[in-house]
Order: sequence, then C-alpha cells, then structure tokens
Amino acid sequence: MHKEEIDQIRGRTRTLGIVIGLIIVVVIAALSWLLQVTLFGASSTNKSNNTLVTFSDLPVSYCPKTANVKVADQFNEEMTVINCRQLDLSNLASFFNTGTNIVITLPTALPINLPVGDLKLTSQATLTPQLGDVDNNGIIDEKDEKAVADNLFTTNKAMDVDSDGTVTAADLALVRLHQGTTPKIGGTST
Repeated sequence: MHKEEIDQIRGRTRTLGIVIGLIIVVVIAALSWLLQVTLFGASSTNKSNNTLVTFSDLPVSYCPKTANVKVADQFNEEMTVINCRQLDLSNLASFFNTGTNIVITLPTALPINLPVGDLKLTSQATLTPQLGDVDNNGIIDEKDEKAVADNLFTTNKAMDVDSDGTVTAADLALVRLHQGTTPKIGGTST
C-alpha cells in the first residue's frame, strides 16, 4: 500500500470514529430523557403547565415518597411527592375556586391547609411543613417529644422525624423546635 492510501484509510477511520461517538452521545441523551420520564413521570419534565406545591425549609435527608391529600369528603388519597420536595395538584383542578381547602399531610408533619381559592392550573405554592407530629394527633406536643426520646438511637421509621434512618438528637430537636405548633394554613403562591 502506498502512503496516500494509508492516509486516506486513517482519515476515514477518524471520521467514522467521530460519527460513532456522536451517535453514542445522542443515544445516551435520549436514554437519559426516557429514564427521567419513566422514573419521575411526564409532569416533572413540563412543570409550567402544572399546579405545583413546593415544600421548603426541610432537612436534606427528609425525602417523603408520598403525601396524603384530602379535599373535604370528596377526595382523600396518597399522592406521589416529586423529587422529595414537590406535589403536583393539577388533577385537583375541579376543586380550585370552590372555597374548599386542600389538606396535605407529609409523614411526621402537621397537616397543612392550603386554601384553593386563588389556585389556578399553572399556580405554584411554597409551603413549610412543621415536622414532629409522630403520633399524628394534629399537634406537636410533649407526647411527641417523649415518643421520640424513648426511641433515640433506634431505626423506628415512625419516630425518625428527619428520615435519615436513625432516631437521633436531631429528630428530638425538630420536635422541640415545633412543639406547641398546630396545623397552619397555606404558604406563598404565585
């Protein structure tokens, strides 16, 4: 073979390598998008058309998978929490502007009463859950504090206020921080 033929083959090989590399990048990007849609649902990819509630000021380790959502006697079910911090209420649009509150309850948190009079299909609201109601009686009190204290250094999920896997002084501190707190109404909405 001549040097010119060898150079042509090398050039084609480089070009082929670049094309294969680009194809691999496109395939990986497509698979990543597909995985995101599969894991988090289509709602997480197009948030501008949803009524989202964002939970703020929570411990990093607190990652609820579901929240109980109730609207009077008309709706009561567990809904999936998106990425540990958001809840999509778009399917409750029929209750918007009815004067009814949506009650959202996260694990170990007090219920939050969200007035829906101002919610629209594309609204966003930010709520700050009050963690520490481990006995689910609607108030964070000395009974919650005693229950957490009695379970220190165990893996009792019901008493693990911050959901880090172990009942620690941090859980007890959250209960004490919110002690005397009763369910709050609303948050900020846009």
